[in-house]
Amino acid sequence: MPITYDVMFKAMLANSKNKKYLCRLLSLLFEISEEEAMKSFRYSKNELDRDNVRSRANIVDIVGTLGKTKVNIEMNKTNTIPRNVHYLEVLSKEDILSGTKFGERNLTVQVNLTDICFKGDKTVNYFCKQDISDRTMGNEVLVNASIPMIRKKMYTLGEESLDEIRGM
Repeated sequence: MPITYDVMFKAMLANSKNKKYLCRLLSLLFEISEEEAMKSFRYSKNELDRDNVRSRANIVDIVGTLGKTKVNIEMNKTNTIPRNVHYLEVLSKEDILSGTKFGERNLTVQVNLTDICFKGDKTVNYFCKQDISDRTMGNEVLVNASIPMIRKKMYTLGEESLDEIRGM
C-alpha cells in the first residue's frame, strides 16, 4: 500500500514512534534542523472544532505545533486544495475564538502533500494572503508539495538530492 493512502500515511507519520520521519519532512519544508523539529513538534488532536452542532466533523491527517506555529499536514490523491484552505482557516480561527489579540496570533501552516501537479508548479509552492501591493496579510501560509515532481526529481537526480527539494 503506497504512502499516498491515508491509512498508510497516518500509520507512518501520525504515529509518535515515527516522529523522526515527520520531523525530517518538516525540517526540509521549513528550513530548520531535524533536531529542532524533533524538540519542538507536538502532535495535537486531529478533529477540528465544528462551526455548530449540525456541522460535519473535520478530521485531518496530522495536526500539531512546531514551536508556536500550528501545522496541519494532509496527504491528497486528488485536488483538495479548497477543502485544505478551509482547514487552514478553521485552525487559524481557533486563536481568534480563544481571545488572542491580533498582533499576538501565531502562524498557522497548511501543508498539502499532493499526488498531482499543475502546469507551472514547482516541487514545493508557498502561498500567503497578500494585498494589491504584495504585502503579506494575516498569519496563514499554504504549502503545496507535488509528489509526482518529487518522484521525478528523485528519479532524475538520485536520493541524495532529497535535501534540495525545498529549493525548487
